[in-house]
Formats: sequence, C-alpha cells, structure tokens
Amino acid sequence: MKKTKTALMVLTAFLLAFVATPSFATILTMNLNYEFSGGADPTGPPPWLTATFDDQNTPGSVNLSLSSSGLSAAEFVDQWVFNFNPMKNLAALIISADSGNSVAATINTNPGANDFKADGAGFFDILFDFPQAPPGDRFLSGITLNFTITGLADLVVSDFNYLSTPSAKGVFHSAAHIQGIGPNAGLSGWIGDKNGNGNGGGQDVIPEPSTILLLGAGLVGLGFWHRRRKA
Repeated sequence: MKKTKTALMVLTAFLLAFVATPSFATILTMNLNYEFSGGADPTGPPPWLTATFDDQNTPGSVNLSLSSSGLSAAEFVDQWVFNFNPMKNLAALIISADSGNSVAATINTNPGANDFKADGAGFFDILFDFPQAPPGDRFLSGITLNFTITGLADLVVSDFNYLSTPSAKGVFHSAAHIQGIGPNAGLSGWIGDKNGNGNGGGQDVIPEPSTILLLGAGLVGLGFWHRRRKA
C-alpha cells in the first residue's frame, strides 16, 4: 500500500513539473503526389517528393526536411516552392542549409509574398532553386536535404500550413518542378500535394503526444491498478 502511494506521488510530481509545457509537438508533412501542369508524371509511384516541417515543440526554430525518395532514374528537382503565414513578416525568415546537404540551393523569400509562380497553380512565398547542371550537383532521386528556419521568435510549424493563391489548376501547400522525366530524360512537369477530394493539400498539421500526455496515461493506469488491489 505504501509503495503504491509513493509511486502515485512520484508520478504526480512529474506531471506537475511538465504541466507548464505545451501539450503537443507538431509535424507538418506535405506529400507531392499530383502533376497539375499538363506535363509528364515522374515514373515512380507517388508521392514523388515529401516535405516535413518540425518545430520540436519549441517556437522560434523550424526544421525542414526535403526528400526526393519517390523520384527515379535521371529525374531531379530544379524548383520547390512553399507558402507562409500572411500575418507574419516573410522577409524576416532566415533559412540555413545544414552542413551535411549534398546539394546547394538558392533560397529566395524576396521581394515579398506571392512572388513565385508554379506554372498555372497560383503564387507562392518561398522558393528553393536547385542546380540544373552538371548532373552531379542536381537534386536527384534518393536525396534528403535538411534546413533550419529561424528569424521570428514565434515561428512554428503551422506558419507553413497555407495554400497558394487560387488558380484554375488548383491550390497547393507546396509545388515543385521535376525535370529529367521519361526514357530520354527530356520531359518535365509541375507537381503538388493533393488530397483525396481532388483539392490541394495532402496532410494538415499532425499533432504528436508529448511527455505530459504519456505521464498522464501512466498516472491513470496506476490509479486504476491501485483501485483493483483495494477491491
């Protein structure tokens, strides 16, 4: 009996220690799975590209991972665009490539919002411009690039969960231009994230349980076990 009460007290102490922290960490995943420009589909199964934003439950810094795991053969990314919260200062963003990246990108957020057009699919706010030649420097299949985004004290993952300006070809959270498609690597196409209803946007912000929720579940479970012992 005393041991059970002690364990309950310890769990309660941990729960109170974490109560001041946010209850959820968030991850935003964008799966680019739809060719919207009338060009060529990449040859592999979609999604062809994946972008993952993660703020690790700490405002002020967001990690961005760009993966080309769905591309094949000579296919490569030459442009990749994103949107940003229109209520915050886009020009303040600082996007830094991690030292382990194998491909150098020119990153542009200026001169302002809605400055970058993805074929006919509206305008976007942030452009990652990748080399087109020589082949050794291209953003080819099977590469993951990592970036750190800072510059605003209140920057969080949800700041990137915005759609492009409306257009006849749809609206998207993100879009990219793929080259090197087809048997002779001579075709290209614009791809974006599209959900099952035929609209832009594959996945919204995905909450993940934080430590406080795990501790709470443990506390409930231990209390239930204690009541059963008393019965």
